[in-house]
Amino acid sequence: IANHTFDLHKLGNRRGAQILPGESYDDYRSLLISDLMKTQDYLSDNCSIAPTVFAYPYGIVSEPSLRIVKSCGFSASLGVEERPNYITADPECLYRLNRYNRPYGMSTEEFMKKLLKE
Repeated sequence: IANHTFDLHKLGNRRGAQILPGESYDDYRSLLISDLMKTQDYLSDNCSIAPTVFAYPYGIVSEPSLRIVKSCGFSASLGVEERPNYITADPECLYRLNRYNRPYGMSTEEFMKKLLKE
């Protein structure tokens, strides 16, 4: 189970966990940390887990968000680019990992067949 934000799954003024134009780094940092920790606390209190991976809503990543996610103690983060990952000795390669999204309604078997054809 990964943290996927508590309330940043929107495509309005703020698209996912992105920083807004003109928003100060301190304001953005406060908002993002508050949201991420709300999810961490909820999962800890209700599921007895604390995710160590963060998945960006809509895959929207920014340099400030990368720094903040790392500062919250996450050991990896996921974007949404559908391509393989190459893990190296550099721990930085664990941030902005790619992932393959299975569309709603598609069975695991169908999804795996599609991936193997590509």
